[in-house]
Amino acid sequence: MYHQILSRYCQGDSSKRQRFKEVLLGILEITIVWQEKVGVVGIADILDVAPHVVDNVVRGILRSLFKFAEGLDNNHFVMLCHKSLRDFLLDAKRSGEFFIPGDQPHGLFYRILSRNPHSANPSRTSFRQHLMGVIESLFTKTLKYRMTLSRIASAMEVDRDVDVVRKVVRGPQRSLFMRVGGQVGPGGGDDHDVYLLLAGAVGARWSQFFLDPNLSGEFYIPSDKPDALFFRILSRPPPSDPKQTYTLQDLLGVLHVLVTMARPLPYISIRKIADIIGIPIETVWNVARGPQRFLFDLQRDADDDKDGRLSFYDDYGFDHTFTGIRPFLRDEKRSGEFYISSEKALLQGRLR
Repeated sequence: MYHQILSRYCQGDSSKRQRFKEVLLGILEITIVWQEKVGVVGIADILDVAPHVVDNVVRGILRSLFKFAEGLDNNHFVMLCHKSLRDFLLDAKRSGEFFIPGDQPHGLFYRILSRNPHSANPSRTSFRQHLMGVIESLFTKTLKYRMTLSRIASAMEVDRDVDVVRKVVRGPQRSLFMRVGGQVGPGGGDDHDVYLLLAGAVGARWSQFFLDPNLSGEFYIPSDKPDALFFRILSRPPPSDPKQTYTLQDLLGVLHVLVTMARPLPYISIRKIADIIGIPIETVWNVARGPQRFLFDLQRDADDDKDGRLSFYDDYGFDHTFTGIRPFLRDEKRSGEFYISSEKALLQGRLR
């Protein structure tokens, strides 16, 4: 029966009929692969189509195949009408051309990541590099945290053009990202917080996809990829402007203070860091706002315009994992020349 229903509306060579079949099969695949309720808007983002295209299918001539649960703003959740339809789609012998390999969602993931940008600018190659740059930046944090567009841009060395990141999180792969909040960015425009949606059942599958080269191919992210990103950031030279520059020793001093002293409180005042290391307060500001600023969370002091508070960007709640900057710096094999021992050598005046 299911094969007869699907064939009736999907057969034919017209581009319109083929497009209908493509969207329908995409919706059916998502309802199985995602293993959780997905709204019309979410399905549209995954398929990179307008929400009304999805709505026309699930509430149109094939509405008998689906059931719905109300969501916010008419973004109703879409589910298969019956377990028998799922069983049919997962059985290659029964479903034929409509077969969906539900236990192998990586084909869908690969197709999502392989989509080209919506415009000729940036080029396909540049966009792919930007996409992976955004994903790799977010991979450096525990999954429950988020980053602003401008922080991601600073990791990618495109901080003067936050729009590069904005195009990625709003582009054909937008289903991978959750945008929340919003504030004015350093160069104007919105500076949303961005999550990488790798939580829940489908999130575990996405993580498996990225970390397995046999599944992800060119989109593979090695488990030690954050280490390479941290090393590149730490290796960036300081600004040439004498008013903004600092030495490697200054950078290591700031890192050492944060690693060995930023407990139990995550923030330390800029002035205190300068006093401990024995450098001008302006130099600490230069480090915090320099090419390594991705690593830091900097807050100005409301009562003292020369002082502020500094922490590592991923120190909130002290939920540290292998991917954080603190464990990277504490592991000599991983951090090499940037290794920070656990001894509080600074307090004994041995750093400088």
